[in-house]
Amino acid sequence: YNIELQIECPAELELTIPRNPAIQMLLNLVKNSVEAILERRNQQPSHQGKVTIVVRELSKDEITLTLTDNGCGIDAEMEKKIFSHGYTSKNYGSGYGLHSAANFISSIRGAIRAESGGVNQGATMHLTLPKIDQREKRLEGEENG
Repeated sequence: YNIELQIECPAELELTIPRNPAIQMLLNLVKNSVEAILERRNQQPSHQGKVTIVVRELSKDEITLTLTDNGCGIDAEMEKKIFSHGYTSKNYGSGYGLHSAANFISSIRGAIRAESGGVNQGATMHLTLPKIDQREKRLEGEENG
């Protein structure tokens, strides 16, 4: 798709969260960014797409993951709706990807929010995730107790 991908993540960072849902969440977020860039290219064919993922340690227990794209952006009215089941702004979307991502993040006691300057201003997804899923900690305690 000729989209630049930039990833900044500490090499030593370790997470203990459910692997498959975490991968699916990240794929949903990246897929939405790619689609947003392609939508913007429909209006501006020479637009150079870029997706940036930055992961930082927030504390000994949490990280932040920020995914930013320079796609078609999110209208202010949509920012509140995009995580709702069945909501989509696309003609071909199911409205399940962001809803599924938000449910997973909530299930591990994380948080997600969207931010955009508006149409053709790109979008940023801000995630706060635990380093260790609390359900895993409980299981470890039961095994050791």
